[in-house]
Amino acid sequence: MPISATGRISTERGFTLVEMMVVLAIVGLMTAVVAVNLPSSESTLARESERLAARLLAARDHAILANRETSAILDARGYRFVERQGKTWKPLADEPLTEGAWRGGTTPALPENGELRVSFDSVGMSEAQALTLMNDDRRTVVRVLGSGEVRVDAGA
Repeated sequence: MPISATGRISTERGFTLVEMMVVLAIVGLMTAVVAVNLPSSESTLARESERLAARLLAARDHAILANRETSAILDARGYRFVERQGKTWKPLADEPLTEGAWRGGTTPALPENGELRVSFDSVGMSEAQALTLMNDDRRTVVRVLGSGEVRVDAGA
């Protein structure tokens, strides 16, 4: 049974003003932490661009190590990787060359046929290409150089 500061037994129930203020302060701090940690479209686009660049480099390395032409095929849904085996193309299913979907509203700028192919030959060389990724009004360009090098140009 609660006892007041004067020693009387209290039958009133409820929260004190101090308890309410402490709870409101905690809720306010938690809300601020969540708001600060929400991903912006800019960080999502940068992350997606870096993820694509890393996978393109992995495809180049795979082409060199397997001594087979390897391609990344990009479309509106995402991207996938294939390698040439004789006259046919076989899909790759091993990490990090598994199929990937675009995340966080990121979309690629594609040609009219709706598909873009980036190929690396058995020595890691490629045709130079610029792949534009968009999210809201932001753009980044993932550049594949003829030497097989991959670069990300943020805010292009």
